[in-house]
Amino acid sequence: MKKMLWIILAFIFIAGCKENNVEAPSTTKEEKQALKQVSNNTKQKNAEFQKSPEINRAENLVRQYLELGDSPNTAVEFDHKAENGYVIHVYDVIKQVNQTEHSITRGWFLVTLEPENIKVLK
Repeated sequence: MKKMLWIILAFIFIAGCKENNVEAPSTTKEEKQALKQVSNNTKQKNAEFQKSPEINRAENLVRQYLELGDSPNTAVEFDHKAENGYVIHVYDVIKQVNQTEHSITRGWFLVTLEPENIKVLK
């Protein structure tokens, strides 16, 4: 009788520990269209965004600081305005043989314009 009880308890334990395999639902046409619309809206907003002279100046100061010149594979981009300056992201775009791309961050910089100062962020 004890063996039967242990077998039943073991079966209940094993059944309770079984993983549930649940597949993620596929994306519907409506969801795909909504995602595409969000992507298009973001691209449009980015195209409408005009960099201020201050942002251009901050990016150029970082280019000079890193002695980048006009390197076509290195991006120097304004990320956001901080309380005491502009945060600039610098990264390299690496193109693979199979036409895929990925980026490697060189660094983040806080740039103040008056007085001109560049601080490397960690």
